[in-house]
Amino acid sequence: MIQNKELLEEIISQFAWNESLAVMITDTDGEPILPVKGENALTSILLDEKREELFARIKDIAAGVRRVVNPLFFELWPGVHMVVKPMEGAGSFSYYIWAGFLIENGPEEEKKKQLEEQLSVRLPSENIIENTPALTEESKRNIKQWIQKLESTAARILGEESGSESVKLQNKLLLDSYRDIELDVDRALEKLRINSHAFDFLGIAEQQEEDSYQITNLSGEGVASLSGTSFSLGEGFLGRGLLTRKKEFWEGIDKDPRAVLFHRQRLYPKSLFCVPIHSPGGTEALLFGGHFTRDRVPENERELVDTLAAILEKRVHLDTLQQENRNQLQRLSSLVEISKLMATIPDYKRILYLLVDISLGLVGGSFAAIVLKEAKTEKVQLVSRGSGKEQVSEYARDVIKRYYLEGSQSSRETYVMMNDGQLPWNFPVIESPLTYNGELLGVLCVGMDGLTDQEVKDHAEFLETLSTIGGVSLQLAKQETIHAEEDKIYSLHEAIAQFDRSAYETTVEASKLAGDFAAVQGKPVSDVKELIQACQLSFYDPDFIKQHVESAKLAKIVREGEQLLEDRNAEWAMAEEEPKLFALACSYAAHGQLDDFRSRLGADQLVQTFLAFVEESQVVEEEMTLTEDIINNEELIDMKQTVKELSLSPREQEVLDLVVQGYNNREIAEELFISGHTVKNHVTKIFQKLEVPDRAHAISKVYQMRYRTG
Repeated sequence: MIQNKELLEEIISQFAWNESLAVMITDTDGEPILPVKGENALTSILLDEKREELFARIKDIAAGVRRVVNPLFFELWPGVHMVVKPMEGAGSFSYYIWAGFLIENGPEEEKKKQLEEQLSVRLPSENIIENTPALTEESKRNIKQWIQKLESTAARILGEESGSESVKLQNKLLLDSYRDIELDVDRALEKLRINSHAFDFLGIAEQQEEDSYQITNLSGEGVASLSGTSFSLGEGFLGRGLLTRKKEFWEGIDKDPRAVLFHRQRLYPKSLFCVPIHSPGGTEALLFGGHFTRDRVPENERELVDTLAAILEKRVHLDTLQQENRNQLQRLSSLVEISKLMATIPDYKRILYLLVDISLGLVGGSFAAIVLKEAKTEKVQLVSRGSGKEQVSEYARDVIKRYYLEGSQSSRETYVMMNDGQLPWNFPVIESPLTYNGELLGVLCVGMDGLTDQEVKDHAEFLETLSTIGGVSLQLAKQETIHAEEDKIYSLHEAIAQFDRSAYETTVEASKLAGDFAAVQGKPVSDVKELIQACQLSFYDPDFIKQHVESAKLAKIVREGEQLLEDRNAEWAMAEEEPKLFALACSYAAHGQLDDFRSRLGADQLVQTFLAFVEESQVVEEEMTLTEDIINNEELIDMKQTVKELSLSPREQEVLDLVVQGYNNREIAEELFISGHTVKNHVTKIFQKLEVPDRAHAISKVYQMRYRTG
């Protein structure tokens, strides 16, 4: 009977799930000793409809591979492949590991038709082909690596009958590790070191850049100074362990110059081991450990190293998957928040600004910009934020050329523009078209400075979703504008331009100021709309408005607002808020300042709030034609005033303002001349005070305050 059958099944299930393969163990005659594990796309079909034939073929193959040592790939049916690896149990090859199923590369329809003919079954859907791993040289290399690790782990469990204390210890560590699913890498490392009673210290180094690695996890007395230490591939003992990609043991090394990484921290290990562990992202990490008191590694500890590596590889994999899951949840949560926020901002231009700010803040790139063409004209608008304004303008001309003149990106799919000499930067840019029903409304562009290829890929998927939401929101905002143009009030407003162009431009400016301010203050949409319409009609006599417009409130706002403007003795405190806002907006639009209100009502809260709003609401906006070679760049809405209204310390306000601007922790540290650790502490406290879990929610909360509650 198999000892620790539950543990062995759990380990096999984990390996099978990680690789999307079905895995089983048989004896040397091909008889299964454990059930098949895994949810490979072809597994259920073959087990349900071809079970007898499947195991008959496996038994035939088992009889012919008794002398095989390495993993062997074979064709079970034409186009359907498996791999078998003999496994040592109790001192001899007593078991086989089988893994499948893989199919050959080729067009999906062709592969589906071939499989149906060879297996004499009808496959239910094309998803069977899509979700079944393909047999390639790369997949064969990967499978060989993990099946050898599985063989090493499973062999120890099957060999427990030998009674070795070392084997029993390894099995106990494995069982504890697989049962404790909440155990993270740091705690797993500490638990393994303490429970094994073997090594003075254990650590993990992970890849940071192509040839650069950093010690990220440690366990042991007095080794904390090693944390964060970086080294290159091939440098010292640890770099050599990664370079050879083999398990290595070194003894009597306390004076060896290759231990300089340790010596710099006044640590002098006498023996050391290194073993590469596979990371889910395709990069290599390194498990290392050793002794400060013993200059050799006993045989039983050498055997234990494989078990430790298997446990840590599982933990690293699990942590990575959990982090990816958290990232996806954060992105989804962010998109929900952004969708809600956009629904409360029906203004076309403010949606543009929001898209730029959110893109820069959540992705953490170097700049974000939208290039937008107006319908039925050659005018193109550029809205941008971030570093390198002149470079962004130069780049925007290229976007105009490619998308609007040449149509070279006509597929309307998100595109990663790599640095091939055409970009003014040495980093890629994600270009995500804003479309609606196939119509190109604009292009959202975000610079990806300092990010890995995988991060760029993940952000491209997020931005593609964001641009889809943005495209719909822009279209809805356009429809709102079209409906407003059909209104009688719009016609009256436009008529002003025929008689007094200067007065018309003043009403346009006043209505925009009043509407923006009222929206920021959280006024109901109907109230905001009435205030905007009152400003648009401020050229007309209130009696004329009352006669030609159904809403009596519009005439009332204009009449009372004009009284506040014309009569310095008018009772400001007794007036309603709409006429006050009307007076403030019209006065500022006409004169470009509010000196009269400052001198009369400087202490009034509404006047102070309006003045602060006007002073901070400097918006990036410009127009150009497709044939013009000049694009100017301005700043977006400054969020500092909103940040100052939060219950944060002055330093935390500075940090949050930079977070909203899209700065990462390193850039914040450089900007404020403080350490990265201090920045991290400030960010953590900010999240706690705002009651948010991450940057995305913090940014969203600031925007909600600005656009909803002021």
